[in-house]
Amino acid sequence: MDAAARVGNLVSADREMVRQFMIKYQDRVAWGVDFNLASSPSDEAGWQSVNAAHERDWNFFASSGTVVYGGGAAPSREVQGLGLSERVLRKIYRDNAARWYPGIAG
Repeated sequence: MDAAARVGNLVSADREMVRQFMIKYQDRVAWGVDFNLASSPSDEAGWQSVNAAHERDWNFFASSGTVVYGGGAAPSREVQGLGLSERVLRKIYRDNAARWYPGIAG
């Protein structure tokens, strides 16, 4: 599952159910983007958009406290983060993609 495409849905679901799902299926989840720099007004604006999405999603996955989620087309709101462990976060943000796509980890 590409978590980046679904975080907007995950923040609206039952927090504990989502947290347990992410832990149970940690070897099957990855955070990735299909962002195209050509669609943004400039490279800098594109990278700022990708970085903002990464930071917003990371805060939701990593924090166990209240985080602000949203922005852009979606209104911002306060939600409780999932508080995933460093081990689970590392799989979602790096290790799974490195395992699935040989050569990506360099």
